[in-house]
Amino acid sequence: VTLYKAAKKRFDADDDFKVRSREGVVKLQAGDKEALAAWESLCAASRVEYQKIYDVLNIVGLNERGESFYNPYLLNVIEDLEGQGLAVESE
Repeated sequence: VTLYKAAKKRFDADDDFKVRSREGVVKLQAGDKEALAAWESLCAASRVEYQKIYDVLNIVGLNERGESFYNPYLLNVIEDLEGQGLAVESE
């Protein structure tokens, strides 16, 4: 949590960090191997902390799915929403 709070504070205060952060997200979403490795490292550290909470709450058998799990389904969802007039392209 400390890392995320510090990153958010820096993101809000440092324009260069903000630009690099956004570029990093683009690389991650594009499947860049280095960005994916860094992300996996952050996820692994987060899982260790989440597990402590799951243990206290006696949560077992959790099937973890991050946002990227839904990537293969997005195109069909977008096409469906556009077909129904519920989504339009914008900036």
